Amino acid sequence: MSIKEAKKNFIVDVAAGLYLSRGIFTVTIKDVADEAGVGEATVYRYFSTKRNLVVAVGEKLATDVRKKSVDPIVEQTGYEKIRAFFMCFSDIYRSRPELYRFVSDFDVFVQEEEGDLGDYEKSVFDFFLDFSSAYKQGREDGTVREIENLDLYYLTTTHALLGLCKKLAAGRILSQDKYGAEEVETLVDIVLTNIKQTRV
Repeated sequence: MSIKEAKKNFIVDVAAGLYLSRGIFTVTIKDVADEAGVGEATVYRYFSTKRNLVVAVGEKLATDVRKKSVDPIVEQTGYEKIRAFFMCFSDIYRSRPELYRFVSDFDVFVQEEEGDLGDYEKSVFDFFLDFSSAYKQGREDGTVREIENLDLYYLTTTHALLGLCKKLAAGRILSQDKYGAEEVETLVDIVLTNIKQTRV
């Protein structure tokens, strides 16, 4: 890795820490530069806009989460891999809810600030590739049932889980928000019950 790439990655890491702890909208480029110990011009030289920096942080965090959600155990059945994939939503909610708060901010920020999403969309699409690979294995080993429209199933289930996690990570607003992680785990259980092959 070159010095330039190392410095760029360092700025992304610093920005990620600030966005996760304080939110995208309250953190300025000056805040990132000060925390990184560089000038604002240096941050702009690498990213040109705050949006580009936010997208780079989104890509980094998505890649980090994917590394943890893909179980390296080859001996697992397709269903076990799908279970690990969906349980990751619950695990993250319990251990790092700030990631869901970041995603909430990110979604609003990129809609307000037009521009290219760079490799972020590819990093998100890679989750689908992992899921579809586990599904294919599950069909071959008989542990998951046939899903007529896999794209629709994947998008519906992941969007439902992501939406719930984002809502709950924002903090308790209503008295009915009292269950938190139990709600996420209940939804994961519903999703898994729906896809698991039942023996007749």
